[in-house]
Amino acid sequence: MIDVEREPAPGSLARRTGWGGKDVRAALQRTFKKKCYLCESPLGRSWHVDHLKSRCAGGPEYEWGNLFPACPSCNMRRRRNWPAGGMLDPAGGDRVEERLFQELIVGVGLEVTTVSFEAADEGDAAAENTAGELQRLHNDAKHDDAHQLTQLIINHMTALTSRLTDALAEEDARERKRALRKLRKQLGPRGAYSALMRRRVREIVRSHQHVMDALGL
Repeated sequence: MIDVEREPAPGSLARRTGWGGKDVRAALQRTFKKKCYLCESPLGRSWHVDHLKSRCAGGPEYEWGNLFPACPSCNMRRRRNWPAGGMLDPAGGDRVEERLFQELIVGVGLEVTTVSFEAADEGDAAAENTAGELQRLHNDAKHDDAHQLTQLIINHMTALTSRLTDALAEEDARERKRALRKLRKQLGPRGAYSALMRRRVREIVRSHQHVMDALGL
């Protein structure tokens, strides 16, 4: 989950005739970098408009700040009850990337790599609730979708770290700089699973400040 800045409300919401109009969907795609707001997977063609505070929990139906783009899997599997303390709003200035620890815990062999979410501060109820939701969506053993999501993230990490290794081994300074520039773009807000990827890459290159700077970390 990443922080984004929500653009002004689309005009169709003022008519209160629906919350899935073309202007709403286009604005959500731009705001959230064409990614699911929960898992950061790239949005497919059939993505859903989700209410962060669900309508069954009393969430506003046409309020722009309550609408988010979600992949079908996350939207169908997320909890609908609104927890005490609420949830973090990635488009509401809640500093989700500071208040959540989002990391890939790499074991001996990729088959034991896990995705982990925790609140940065104990007692931060909104962060704890959000971390719990993300943890369940990624690691619920009862759902194949959770396993498939984790596998996609691991595959993405494997490919990205391979490109990083190749870039660092490049002897030509100009080519190395070009390769790192491409990686910086992939680690940016538009990159898939960027919060998890940035943290993983920081762990790999943390002793090389010049690489950190080149990657914008």
